[in-house]
Amino acid sequence: MPDKVLQEVQPLQVWPGRGSVALTAYSYDYCDNDSYNEISLSIVTNAPGKSNFGPLTLMSQSSSGDFWGYVLKLPVNTELARVRGVVGYNLPKWLTGIELKETDKAFSFTVTDGDTGKVDFVFEGEKLSDLSHEVEMVKNSFTNLDKNGQLNYGYSVSRQLAHGSSSKSETVNLKLNDGSFSTFIKSLKLGKMMKYEYVPEFQNALYAPRALSNLPATK
Repeated sequence: MPDKVLQEVQPLQVWPGRGSVALTAYSYDYCDNDSYNEISLSIVTNAPGKSNFGPLTLMSQSSSGDFWGYVLKLPVNTELARVRGVVGYNLPKWLTGIELKETDKAFSFTVTDGDTGKVDFVFEGEKLSDLSHEVEMVKNSFTNLDKNGQLNYGYSVSRQLAHGSSSKSETVNLKLNDGSFSTFIKSLKLGKMMKYEYVPEFQNALYAPRALSNLPATK
């Protein structure tokens, strides 16, 4: 994370020296950017101006459905999505192949390395059967720098229409190869998976970023 961002937010440590990251695969079927797929890798942080109590803050964000993070990687598979993400939201997007395959019981996202054209990694997940159809609202906020090096924040709100979760490691699998994204993930020395979330139906709105100095104060 850039030093300027670290002055405002810090990674949430689940225990000393160990933080939490979120790897998320999205498939947008209907969008003002047209249809596209996206992979997000983010560090979970505290909110700007708020205390960082490590696992307690992580539990608080999880229970409230109000998360903060710093986006490390965000590849997409269409040029329109890439340009809008970079120019409009200061997000680290690049164009590469991201193919979604589905069966009755599982799905997989195959991500291509942009330099070599070979498979970078494959993210596989189980289609959980015990889903909730009670609408749940989740807010994901991020802090980053704009093109002028100024601190910004942005957020998205997701209306989850069908969702489920599991802590069983066999419900998800990540196959890393030798591509640049896989190499970066390996450098994080990932430990135990804390939670797998499967959200097959959702509506999402991403709001334009603003200067961090304009972030409303919260109690």
